[in-house]
Amino acid sequence: MTGKERFILTLQGKAVDRRPFVPILCMYGAKLIGVTLDRYYREPALYAAGQAAVVERFSVDALISPLFYSGEGEAFGSKLRFHEFMPPNIKKMAVSSAKDYIKLGFPDIETNPTLAYMRQSLRMTAKRCGNDVSVGGILSNPVDLPSLAMGIDGWIDALLFQKELLNEIFERTVEFFVSWGRALLSEGATFLVSSGGFLNSTTVTQEMVENTISPVLKKAYAAINAPIVIHDGGGSILPFLDVYKGLPNVVALYSASPKDNLQEARRLVGCDNTLVGGLDGPTLDKLGREDIYNRCRAILEDRKDDRFFMLGTSGPDIPLSTPPENILAMLQAVTEAGCM
Repeated sequence: MTGKERFILTLQGKAVDRRPFVPILCMYGAKLIGVTLDRYYREPALYAAGQAAVVERFSVDALISPLFYSGEGEAFGSKLRFHEFMPPNIKKMAVSSAKDYIKLGFPDIETNPTLAYMRQSLRMTAKRCGNDVSVGGILSNPVDLPSLAMGIDGWIDALLFQKELLNEIFERTVEFFVSWGRALLSEGATFLVSSGGFLNSTTVTQEMVENTISPVLKKAYAAINAPIVIHDGGGSILPFLDVYKGLPNVVALYSASPKDNLQEARRLVGCDNTLVGGLDGPTLDKLGREDIYNRCRAILEDRKDDRFFMLGTSGPDIPLSTPPENILAMLQAVTEAGCM
């Protein structure tokens, strides 16, 4: 059974030879092919080569386009800082207020250089690996998107105190989300991964979710004719899993934080949505191989009767300092757990 078949069948709740293994290894490909991150996040051919190496080394069942939310910020005019051991982040926002954001020109999906890098990386990855594994396109949801151009503080201020501007902002961000999502699908993505950044327990209130965020996401996701996977973004989205499960086209949700109770997560998402659970990706380098193996076996034992479950990692990328043996320990646990 191929990884692609394994991934698709699990989304359908059907029998597979083993659980899908879906760690976040976007950046790790650079380590496997021996290139610097400043090149890896600018040259699509290198990204695709890195992802092919990830498949060969770790037998993953799905890949995604660059986990590079800051790149979307750059497309809107924010300035990036590149690092030796982590993905680029934003060093200067394009604007400082919601009023300035409204005046901001939105990037051309066809010609913007950063978006072109993401599209070409996805296209080349799908061409090299798409017959064997599922390949997804990752993008910020229309509620998260403004924070990449004006910063989190400025965006929260607008959400709380400048509500008269929100309709105009969301009209534009939904339009961009839909166009960008369709562009990623045209490049070979078979599913989309949407950020869950703002919809977590440390950022928003229940009132904001019900009256502001949920209606926007519902409108945006309904316009995408493709499966959508919700990525946790590094914060726990457990309190809002029941909100996400009711959104159009959402087929899978991350609840991979070790702090999240998988039984509670399953109760919230229902019995027929796929749940991704496992270990915290950014701290995988801090654990020993045996500890990782034992933790994964415990998770798989807990989910042994759950046909809609994949083993993965939460948060951003697994660090470059993570020994390959740590990732292989997760794969070993999945392989030994056997068929479902």
